Amino acid sequence: MFKRGQWIAVLDKYPTDVGMQADQLAKGAAAKLIAAGVPAKAMLVDGQYPGIANSSLEPITGTWVLYLGPGMTSQQMENLCSAPKTQRAYNSPACPTYEPAVAGS
Repeated sequence: MFKRGQWIAVLDKYPTDVGMQADQLAKGAAAKLIAAGVPAKAMLVDGQYPGIANSSLEPITGTWVLYLGPGMTSQQMENLCSAPKTQRAYNSPACPTYEPAVAGS
């Protein structure tokens, strides 16, 4: 799905193992952002993207992510995430960026 050189900004993460309807929450948040004119998406991350990793550089598994992108640079995605239009639709003070196709990015 993602190629080297494509970046995403993650607005939120919804783990599937904490008893909530992670898929519905992520998809609902994406729909709210899309309705506000922000091109958000939701996807299940289950280790298939080496560049979406935790602080120990282990691929994230069993988690729905709400994200923007892909874009050409980390800065482009961070700017889109922190833009007032995005933040009004979904307040996310942190906008971590990832290059999904590349481990350790």
